[in-house]
Amino acid sequence: MVDKEKVVPVPAPWRALPSFHVGGLTDVGFAESDGQEFLLVVSHNGRGVFDFDGNRVARDDTGLDDTWHDARALTAQGIGPLEGVRVPIVGLSGGGFPLTTGDDWSVAHEDEGRVELTAPDGSSRLIHNDDFFEVRAVGFSLSGKAIVIATAGECYLFTRS
Repeated sequence: MVDKEKVVPVPAPWRALPSFHVGGLTDVGFAESDGQEFLLVVSHNGRGVFDFDGNRVARDDTGLDDTWHDARALTAQGIGPLEGVRVPIVGLSGGGFPLTTGDDWSVAHEDEGRVELTAPDGSSRLIHNDDFFEVRAVGFSLSGKAIVIATAGECYLFTRS
């Protein structure tokens, strides 16, 4: 494990939410319900839904199976506020999130566990630096108001207004 900060302070207007440990994380996906965005986190031990304040708002401990997880179509059935929604997912089976926003922020997964955020003015900052867990997904929500970095054991969420 690296002995430096895994998450480096992000530039304004971004804020880093407390990371959450998710053993066996396989996929993550963004979806919207009633005008609010959520992050669906999928692991071998079930699903969790998080709001953009970092609160877990739903949890299902039904193990990973084909009744709610479709690795070929890259979707997972939502729970809680995402009940009835097939959520596009990114992770072990593939897929990808947007790497840029409409207002010119960009994120790049560099070698190993390094993730860099670039501001519209071209300045870049390393926001994740941990090569202990494999990075499974990196990118922006469709609105561009959140960034996710999902590894095999932890999930990091950064948001802005």
